[in-house]
Amino acid sequence: MLNPIDLYFFRHIPYFSSPILHIFTAFADPKIHLFVWGLISLILFFRKKGNIVLTKPFYFFTLTNGIMLFCGVLKILFGRARPFLLEKQIVGYKFFTLEDPYLSFPSSHTAMAAALSFSIYKLFKCSPSILIFPIGIMATRLFLREHFFSDVIVGFFIGLILSLVTEKGFAYKKKLRG
Repeated sequence: MLNPIDLYFFRHIPYFSSPILHIFTAFADPKIHLFVWGLISLILFFRKKGNIVLTKPFYFFTLTNGIMLFCGVLKILFGRARPFLLEKQIVGYKFFTLEDPYLSFPSSHTAMAAALSFSIYKLFKCSPSILIFPIGIMATRLFLREHFFSDVIVGFFIGLILSLVTEKGFAYKKKLRG
């Protein structure tokens, strides 16, 4: 059974798929960020530029790992059916599963977008308009029928919390280097 808020958004947000939405949502794919930040951190490590732990790429690598771990554990534990399964009359939970159609809760793309936006805003002192990025990712996840509204809301807050935790973890060190 769906909660009334998820059901409302499911009924009122139409399914819409386009290459542009898929490309936009890929900007918040944690697997892509893990690869990119991990690769940059490895390059810095092998160049022996000092302690890579103090670099921004390693900060983002750590943040991405935290999101993938935390969201991944929750996804497996809950095993919530994705919205596109609702059209096949499948709804509910399949606890402790690794099947992708049942890994809806929470949205790791939204968590990644929220964490990145907040971290970039804090680290680079840029315009607050960057904080709009997670809202766009939330919308694409809903339009693509990959997540319910509650999935993206929880993902958003997970991203914010993990961003703050990662920032505090790095705060005992000097300011992060480029």
